[in-house]
Amino acid sequence: MLTDITRALPDEQVHTRLASLTIQDFRNYDGCRLEIDAPKVLLLGENGSGKTNLMEAVSLLAPGRGLRRAKAEHLPARPPGVLTGPSRRG
Repeated sequence: MLTDITRALPDEQVHTRLASLTIQDFRNYDGCRLEIDAPKVLLLGENGSGKTNLMEAVSLLAPGRGLRRAKAEHLPARPPGVLTGPSRRG
């Protein structure tokens, strides 16, 4: 039996928007604050620059698991004094 799913949806869609984000000692970020004043955001950067780590931090806001379904307590924080980032050859 098929059910019309539109009856289960609310009449008005609720949209949540991230206005700012502060990251402290998470993966390759020692400290970062973003102020977001746009409906859409595009992340650009070299491989290893932290784009996925930024998305991982955002994904922990809800429902509390990372992009790869890891629980927050299982995600490694960067220990103080340890520098990480893309390796440069040349």
